[in-house]
Amino acid sequence: MINTRIIEALDNAYMTMKQYNYDAYNQFLGYLLTGDVAYITSKNNARMKLLEFDRDEVLKLMLEVFYNRQPMSEYSGNTYQAAKNLLFVLQTMTSAGYDPVKQIVGFLVTDDVSYVSVKNGARNKIAENTVKEYCDVLIRAYISSRRGMY
Repeated sequence: MINTRIIEALDNAYMTMKQYNYDAYNQFLGYLLTGDVAYITSKNNARMKLLEFDRDEVLKLMLEVFYNRQPMSEYSGNTYQAAKNLLFVLQTMTSAGYDPVKQIVGFLVTDDVSYVSVKNGARNKIAENTVKEYCDVLIRAYISSRRGMY
C-alpha cells in the first residue's frame, strides 16, 4: 500500500528544489545512496518532512511506484538494463512468494546481494547493476509518475 504521507513529503521536496533551482534528481540520488537527509533542502520544511520517514520507507515507496508503473520507455543504456533487471527480480520473487520490496531495499541500503533470493537467478540478475543505477531507476520512475503534478 502506497504511503501518501511519503508522497506528500517527496512532492514537497521536489517542488521546493525546483523552485530554488536545485537539481532535484541529484539531490534525491545523494539522499537515497547515503541516507543523509542533508541532500534535501531545508526550505519549505522539505528536509523536516522527509525526516519523518526512514530511507527504507522512501525506497519501498519508490520500488512500489516503479513496480506498479513499469515505465520502461523512461530509460536507456545502463539505466534501461537496471530497470529491466529490477523488474525481473521483482516479478520473479513475487511469483515465488517472497517479499521482493523488503529484500531489494535491504540490498539497496547495504549493497549486499545476499538480501536477494537466488530463486531463478534473481541474485545474479540484481548483481549486474550498481546500487546507484537502481536508485537512478527509482528516482526516474517516481518523478515520471508525478509528471502531471509538477
